[in-house]
Amino acid sequence: MEQLMDFFGYARTGVAMFFLLGILIFIHELGHFLVARRNGIGVEVFALGFGHTLYSKKVGETEYKLCAFPLGGYVKLTGEDPDEELTEEEKKASFCMASPFTRLSVAFAGPLFNFLLAWFVFSFVYMLGVPVPGTTVGNVIEGKAAEKAGILKGDKVIAINNKKITEWDELTAIVHKSPETPLNFQIERVVEASAQREDSKLLEFTITPHSSKIKNVFGETEKVGLIGIQLDPSDYTTKSHNPIMAVYMGIEKTIYITQMTLVGIGKLIEGIIPKETVGGPIMILQMAGQQAEAGIMPYAVFIAFISINLAIINLFPIPVLDGGHIMFSLIEMIIGKPVNKKFMDYSMRVGVAFLVTLMCFAFYNDIMRLMK
Repeated sequence: MEQLMDFFGYARTGVAMFFLLGILIFIHELGHFLVARRNGIGVEVFALGFGHTLYSKKVGETEYKLCAFPLGGYVKLTGEDPDEELTEEEKKASFCMASPFTRLSVAFAGPLFNFLLAWFVFSFVYMLGVPVPGTTVGNVIEGKAAEKAGILKGDKVIAINNKKITEWDELTAIVHKSPETPLNFQIERVVEASAQREDSKLLEFTITPHSSKIKNVFGETEKVGLIGIQLDPSDYTTKSHNPIMAVYMGIEKTIYITQMTLVGIGKLIEGIIPKETVGGPIMILQMAGQQAEAGIMPYAVFIAFISINLAIINLFPIPVLDGGHIMFSLIEMIIGKPVNKKFMDYSMRVGVAFLVTLMCFAFYNDIMRLMK
């Protein structure tokens, strides 16, 4: 039975991983495909995966392929290779013959569609509803400010300095920003509870958060205020939003995750975040399985998060990535002529070498994590 459960666990993880990769790659390549077609550029191949072709079907001028190695995909555009010999008819639909702005648009479309996917997922999640922790105290740490003031387990914080609060994040935000600053807590305390009734009373406490140093998400030390309480995991509500508000919040969340990812990359380059945290496909496989096991909502949010990361990575100004094509198009628009072909070829080789090195490093970190 245990072996059977392990098998189903591995199978679930595998399905979660392949669906994750499939949707991200499909959306990314669909962006390139649609914008190319919209601008009259021919698309010869639309492929999910690399290597041996498992399934192929030609519709119109485009061959649609499903390949054996799932870590990627591509669209092959007519005239994408400047050395390719083309007929006069093909030149009209050639990528290389298109204007620099058109080529930039086609290259940018892939990452853009990944951002749009994240926005759609976040908006959908906000419409369905997200679990929001309440303000009930689940534990009071001995010797800390809250215990000294008289806070008890089960107390519900309803206001701080006369500002009404209903969510735990609101509580922690105020406390964190107020080290060594007295705060007035309005508390609702249950004094009698039975199957028939529950009586409570309102109390007020003045609590001064003590200054403490904690690690933020980037591993940096920050000075914050703490009072020594923990949330009650059983006190949460599902908060849903109307479609208009959900769409707006989806935009906000996408921008926030994008900003945090860029800051994280900067901290990684600075050495503040350990390079051992860089992960590859094995790490994504493990996390996809964990999120799928946690439920559809955490898994959907994980898809959105990875989609944003994929968009950002592809926008790096590295030849062979979309960002490299965007960079060359911008240079051409500025100087008024195509970038020197020898320089482009050399840059491409350097870009490939860099990406292979990065992938090897990520695989190495994945293997080291598995061996611990």
